[in-house]
Amino acid sequence: MKLVYDKNYWDNYYDGTYENTFQYGFPLDRILSTCWDKVFKERPNSFADIGSGPGHTLIVAERLMPNAEIYGVEAQALPDIVHKGVVIADFLEVSKTLKPVDFLYCACSMYIDWERQEFFLSEVLRLAKKAVCFANVYLTDGEGIPEDSLRKVIYKDRDSFAQAIPWKRISGKYDFFCRQ
Repeated sequence: MKLVYDKNYWDNYYDGTYENTFQYGFPLDRILSTCWDKVFKERPNSFADIGSGPGHTLIVAERLMPNAEIYGVEAQALPDIVHKGVVIADFLEVSKTLKPVDFLYCACSMYIDWERQEFFLSEVLRLAKKAVCFANVYLTDGEGIPEDSLRKVIYKDRDSFAQAIPWKRISGKYDFFCRQ
């Protein structure tokens, strides 16, 4: 699916500007404290956000992981990039060139067509050295990003999604997995 940036679309996600509401769908601070910290003694040395948007989560990541190498990949050509680590590219086209990271945060799985999910998941897991979080992987439980015409429900619930990931599931609430 080819996405084209629409400011109104992003600003109406959670009834406010994306800059002020992105953390509702992408609570990186809570994911680190309730999932990552449960498994690992130290914070990640490297972090990537696939589906990073303009980079707001990368700014939060820098605050929470001050010494980590950080980058993001966003498919849409966005006008207001807020972090220098954002690369504008189709993840599936550039994934082989990306550097593996300790913690991969994936905020775009609901945009990937079913036919490309297997390749998408294999690339995400290849790039995640220690852990991966699939933020808002599906929409049927009413807890994720609001459903709309740009995203498709491809997994009916968290358990059916978890069956596709051969790693240890730490939290179903945040779809957080770590290597076994």
